[in-house]
Amino acid sequence: MDFPDDSFSDQLVVDALDELVRLAQEAVERFADRRPLQVLASLAAIEPLKSMLIEQCSERWTSGSVQNDNEGKVLSFGYV
Repeated sequence: MDFPDDSFSDQLVVDALDELVRLAQEAVERFADRRPLQVLASLAAIEPLKSMLIEQCSERWTSGSVQNDNEGKVLSFGYV
């Protein structure tokens, strides 16, 4: 499925999707191993998620706020 204007080759799209899947699988594995900083590192490699994570972490860092998850554990973020 080539794009009509040939701006992206099929191979480029396939390679990008393969990398996206790899990063997502890596994040899932790290999450299962309870390694939150490594999870954030994996997610930060996906540029739109990186921007979102930086924004969220920055807001929490500058406000000094923390967020409680469902188990009552306190989540706090510094930087990505």
